[in-house]
Amino acid sequence: MEFREKILKEFNVNLPIKGGDGARIESPIIIDISQKYNYVSLERICIKYACRSIQMEWILLKQELVIHEGKYIDLIKIGISANGDFANIYEETNYFFDISDCFKYSMYIAEFNKEW
Repeated sequence: MEFREKILKEFNVNLPIKGGDGARIESPIIIDISQKYNYVSLERICIKYACRSIQMEWILLKQELVIHEGKYIDLIKIGISANGDFANIYEETNYFFDISDCFKYSMYIAEFNKEW
C-alpha cells in the first residue's frame, strides 16, 4: 500500500504526496511541485504520521540530499523509540523523499535571482 493511501485510511488525512512507502530509495515518497515552498514541513508531517501509526516517538538524526538515478532524494534518518528514551534505547530508520520537482524549482529561482 502506498504511504498516502495508508495515512488516508488510518487517519483520514489526505497528504499532497504520491509514490511509494518511503522505506527504500527505490520507492520514495514523491513530493509534488505544488508543495515547492513547504516540502520540508511536509516531509516532517509524513514522518509524524508514520511514527504515530506504529505508536513511536521520533527524533531527527540526519538529513542529506542524494542523487539517485537522476532524482533528487532527501534522505532523512530518524531515531524511533517506544518510550522516548533517546539517550539509551532507540532504533534508527530512514525515509526517502523524491523532491526533484521542488529542488529543480528552487534551483531555477536561484538562477533567476542571480541575474537580477
